[in-house]
Amino acid sequence: MTNKEERPAGCVLRLFGAPEQTVQKAVEALPDTWQGTVHCRSRGAETLVALQSSTPQQLHRAVQQLRTRLAPALYGEGEQTLAAAAVQALEQHRKLLVCSDTAAGALLETRLENLPGAEKVFDFGAMSYANTALTARLSRKLRKAPQAEPARTLARVQVMQKLTGAALAVGCVELPQSRLLLVGSKKGCWLRCVSPDENPGLWLLDMLRRAACGLPQAGGTNWQPYGRAVPDAALTPSRRNSLHRRARSAAGWARHWWCFCCWHWQHWLRAGIIPAATLPPCPKSCKALAQKACPTPGQSWCERCVGAFTFNREKTKPGGFVNLPGLVFALASPM
Repeated sequence: MTNKEERPAGCVLRLFGAPEQTVQKAVEALPDTWQGTVHCRSRGAETLVALQSSTPQQLHRAVQQLRTRLAPALYGEGEQTLAAAAVQALEQHRKLLVCSDTAAGALLETRLENLPGAEKVFDFGAMSYANTALTARLSRKLRKAPQAEPARTLARVQVMQKLTGAALAVGCVELPQSRLLLVGSKKGCWLRCVSPDENPGLWLLDMLRRAACGLPQAGGTNWQPYGRAVPDAALTPSRRNSLHRRARSAAGWARHWWCFCCWHWQHWLRAGIIPAATLPPCPKSCKALAQKACPTPGQSWCERCVGAFTFNREKTKPGGFVNLPGLVFALASPM
């Protein structure tokens, strides 16, 4: 009897609306017994986490741990799309969805029309905004509603939800430089203001998925009770994406500075540009670097230890997150 060779096992988790730091902390929290690789790719608000392990058992444990930590933002695995996940959530929890205006319908119809089961949870306007008799009743109900936006759309979402009896009603307001997305229930409405480059359709699907499953909404989404004025903070796009782009830009500059400092560090030390006292304590031994013991252990770094340190960086996790120590010493040293 021969032992079968174990093949590597892999899995791709799909997230939406999860901050990059939250995903990184979840990956770094994997146990020390995890022997595998983790790679993260982000595009806009969507993040893909690819895991690969030598055994299916280890992969299963890692996936379960990440599922627990990233539950609200995790919408599927493999090739599943966010639209399919939203339809699945609505169908499983028996939630009927309607749109209160054509702007919201345009965001959803093209994404749901070819999905199996979508006609069970979404009327595609037949019993809501595209129904002439119902829109006439809706207009009569909105005679006393505020004329200014977004208060009027908020009232429209509330009335549409009552007239149709649907669990969720969706609305969309075109603002000068953004769009306000509304997902209404019986007691109130979730609001999120997004810029045109943030893909409002995907954000609306994620809001619907979370609302159907009873999950917390992503950061930057506000809860608005009916009958109250919409705060100004809800009418400005969330700073999540702008901060994400700035962080990525800062990380890119940090990598360039790191390579530059690694290349010139030894020359700066010889020339006295970097004082030896500003460097971290030298390790007691350089045997791991195939060198003899440092002549000044526990004191300032010797020249060859500086060179070895700059060109031998250590990974904090198998997933490829790299620790960049010592950069602040090079930048903060007096020139």
